[in-house]
Amino acid sequence: MRGGELRRCWATGLCAAVAPWAAERKSDGELVGRVGLLNPEGWLGLEVIWTLARPFWGFGYAAEAATASIRFGFEYTSEARLISLIHADNHASAGVARRIGETRCGQTMITVFGKNFEVDVWEIRREQWLAKNS
Repeated sequence: MRGGELRRCWATGLCAAVAPWAAERKSDGELVGRVGLLNPEGWLGLEVIWTLARPFWGFGYAAEAATASIRFGFEYTSEARLISLIHADNHASAGVARRIGETRCGQTMITVFGKNFEVDVWEIRREQWLAKNS
C-alpha cells in the first residue's frame, strides 16, 4: 500500500484489523517475528507491539521495527500518543521501549484470553516524536 491508500485504510478503520505485520530480516527475508500497531476494543490506546523469536533477540531488530511502527502510527493516524504494555519482569522489552523514546507512565491490569496481567504502560507522545524527528 502507498501513503494515500494507507491513510484511507486507517480512516475507515480497516487497517486495525490487519496489524500487526510480519517482520523479516532484510539480509535474507527470514521471518523474525511480528511487529506493528494494535488497538483491540477496550484497549488503553493504539499500542506499538513487538514479538520476536528468541534466536533474533539482541540484534536491534525489535527497536528498528518498533521505531518504524511509531513513525507509521504518527504519520498515518491522528493519535496524540502511542503506548506499549510491557510486563514488569520483561527487562529486555523495557530496554527497547527506552531506546525507541517511550517513557514509563504507570501500570494497569489487562485481560488476555481470560487471564489477568499487571503491566507497565510506556508511552511516546506525538510532540516528543516530532521534536526528535523533524
